[in-house]
Amino acid sequence: MTIKTLHEAPTDDELHAYVDGRLDPARRAVVAAWLEAHPERAAQVEGWKRDAERLRALAANPERWPANASLTPAQVRRGLQARRRRRVGIAASWVFAFVIGGGAGWQMRELRPSPSNLPMADAVAAYRQFAEADAPPMEFDTAAPMICSAGCCVTSARPGVYPISARPVTG
Repeated sequence: MTIKTLHEAPTDDELHAYVDGRLDPARRAVVAAWLEAHPERAAQVEGWKRDAERLRALAANPERWPANASLTPAQVRRGLQARRRRRVGIAASWVFAFVIGGGAGWQMRELRPSPSNLPMADAVAAYRQFAEADAPPMEFDTAAPMICSAGCCVTSARPGVYPISARPVTG
């Protein structure tokens, strides 16, 4: 081994192959020498080896494994029934909310304003009066001068006679 190979850090894949015993003998010797030079990584790899040995011992005798109580048929049926009850409960709560909302809406329809008390009912009536086809046409005398007083414009029936605060509009 050269000094260069002693200082080459093995990859994690190589370390795991070293733990599993699947590394070729030449590279295994290089990784072992590198681990001797790096005791903190050697301790980590040693922990991996202990974990792998425990897993292999457990997997070697599956009949010795403790029984999983949650996988018994009775427990699976209870779980399915509980899930079904939850779903039915959720559906029932949706139906209940819909019925309560519908009932409240039906009762609230009584609180709507009646057509006689509608806001702007007088304005609607005035519009209908002037919008009817048989209503007389509105006539304006465009020859009479317009008089504006405090924002209100009127036509004067007598030319030349104006209210005190009014002035004739020209143009």
